[in-house]
Amino acid sequence: MIIVRSIKEMKNRVLKARKKNKKIGFVPTMGALHEGHMSLIRRAIKECGFVVVLIVVGVFAILRGSDSESAGDADSGVIVAVSDAGNDRDVSASETPIQSKTHTVEIFLYGFEPPELTINKGDTVVWKNRMPSTFHTLISPQPPREIDIGRIDPMGEGSHTFEEEGEFRYLSVTIEIFGTITVA
Repeated sequence: MIIVRSIKEMKNRVLKARKKNKKIGFVPTMGALHEGHMSLIRRAIKECGFVVVLIVVGVFAILRGSDSESAGDADSGVIVAVSDAGNDRDVSASETPIQSKTHTVEIFLYGFEPPELTINKGDTVVWKNRMPSTFHTLISPQPPREIDIGRIDPMGEGSHTFEEEGEFRYLSVTIEIFGTITVA
């Protein structure tokens, strides 16, 4: 796998693949890679001779727009990974460097379910508000605010991807219920 950080380099690699009559596969993602993404990537590698995976890591940076030739710096929020299937092994979940999972925590009047959760670095937690008439604001109880989900509307959801190991306590300031995420 090759990480491409400029539009010019991306264009050159795709052009070379086209000159070799390779079928181009494209898998766009919004980051937080999970098994569904990996399935698409494996299928693209199987069916195409050249695969491009777009990982958008900062949607608001993309919406802001940029005239630069950059496709991977902090301003653009984009990482492009290129795989030449003819030269690389097929991707399998056990061989993939990014194996993130999505976990769900439900919010009820009495608390979070589960109240404590252990996950891996790179995993995403989705909090689902199961209360039909109450919003929740989720934050870490003390600075630094490792978790700051903001407002989750009734029956809505919010998420956070954990990039650091450690224990992260959080609370709903709406009704003062607490939970803990342990990242191993």
